[in-house]
Amino acid sequence: MEQNPIPLGMKQIQEFLEQAEGWEIEEGKLEKEFKFQDFKSAKEFIDKVSVLAEQEEHHPDIFWWFNKVKLVLFTHRIKSISQLDTKLAGKIDKL
Repeated sequence: MEQNPIPLGMKQIQEFLEQAEGWEIEEGKLEKEFKFQDFKSAKEFIDKVSVLAEQEEHHPDIFWWFNKVKLVLFTHRIKSISQLDTKLAGKIDKL
């Protein structure tokens, strides 16, 4: 894991958003909502995200409602969006 994450500027964040489907900025945090066929599929996705987050040593906030999952990425140590967040978002999109 990166020792001292550096906040991304708005230009860098905008470039990421242009390339990443479905990610948005809400209250200064990177967010995306995922919809699934059922409860079990949503849980399986959360399990995969959990494994990935442990590997990356960077953990999203996870909100789960039956067949919907919202992930919120934000580097709490620096109170900003960092490269850690965009990197994890990209890997999540490949799951």
